[in-house]
Amino acid sequence: MTVSNSTVLIRKAAIIAMALVMALAVMGLNQAQADIQITENITEDTVWDDTTQPYVMRGISIYNDATLTIMPGVEVRIDHGGSINVGLGSYNGTLVAEGTPQNPVVFTRSGETPWASINFYDNATASRSILKNCIFDNGGYNYSHMVVSA
Repeated sequence: MTVSNSTVLIRKAAIIAMALVMALAVMGLNQAQADIQITENITEDTVWDDTTQPYVMRGISIYNDATLTIMPGVEVRIDHGGSINVGLGSYNGTLVAEGTPQNPVVFTRSGETPWASINFYDNATASRSILKNCIFDNGGYNYSHMVVSA
């Protein structure tokens, strides 16, 4: 049996095409699993609702009459020593993290060391802020335990 040059070229092209498809699939998986980096404070109403990727931050403040709403099943990862500050400064801020028993909102660390706290300051709109069906994991940096203060 003789294999022609065109048959060899077709097989090489098929192998290259298959490798390209596999590489794109792997890149797509990596991209789909990328963290959502939060680098700005919350100064306008914002909803975090992506349950497929964690929201990762150093720490944020919620103010300027803004509300941060975190939907059921969302994971929030906070860097070493970071905090969520609600109502910091002279403007109101509101945090609504309302999970369900089946899909809690999870607050946890983003690395090997704990995050610090969630703080509700004088200008936090406490009557509208909700923390319900939440898991607070690996917090309490500089404390002996996780701190949620009001």
